[in-house]
Amino acid sequence: MQPATAYRITIANRGLAFDARPDETLLQAARRAGIALPWGCGVGACRTCAARLVSGHIRMPPGTALTAEHLAAHLVLPCVAKAGSDLEIHVGDSVGLLTPLPWTD
Repeated sequence: MQPATAYRITIANRGLAFDARPDETLLQAARRAGIALPWGCGVGACRTCAARLVSGHIRMPPGTALTAEHLAAHLVLPCVAKAGSDLEIHVGDSVGLLTPLPWTD
């Protein structure tokens, strides 16, 4: 069985979709498709890009700014997350659960 050449990413709360190659982050793929997503640091440290994974599988490196509570609630960081299947995500204010980072006021 051949690995997928691209996965379909649906942003359910915006009515948008784009394709992501397995070797690129969700943020990179969205930008390539001309879709603006919130983002800040680009390395998983600021949580500005946080999204909720509704369905599908992602690959995300350990050591991001997400807590165990965030991970249990299926939050992902599109700036470092890569698709492992077709995905449905929610982005922006509808994500919920995010609290101010400990180093901000």
